Amino acid sequence: MEFTIGELAEARLEEMERHFDSCADCRMRASELADASACLDGMARQMRQGARVEEREIREAFRVWQERQSAGAAASQIVLWLELLIARLCGTRMARKAMQEAAAEAAALSAEQVTRAQWPVFIGKLSSILEALCGEPAARSLYAIGEAGI
Repeated sequence: MEFTIGELAEARLEEMERHFDSCADCRMRASELADASACLDGMARQMRQGARVEEREIREAFRVWQERQSAGAAASQIVLWLELLIARLCGTRMARKAMQEAAAEAAALSAEQVTRAQWPVFIGKLSSILEALCGEPAARSLYAIGEAGI
């Protein structure tokens, strides 16, 4: 996560880049995360300015990103998108904490393990947390992203 949003310490960044040189799987995953991050940067910028991101924009951006993903990545794509967005708005630590709190509210061990039945509680709690941190337009946009992914 820190690598994707530019919060990684210089020494750790160099270590990861060396690893990417020798690991095609990680290099591909980093490229996929960079695609998501670039798209979410624009959405986060709009939300910080108090604007709501339109649901059709969210659905289209998510659809395009899904099409670019490697096989097997689909199960946790929306969770990754949500965490990346919150990290862009509030920082990595806050994003992780928000995801953990929402998962706990939904009675899941982690955000990645939230089931379809638990999803409405999870996304509702996550939206509530984001509203408290960033305001109502950000929360509505996050909820729309969550709805687009299920």
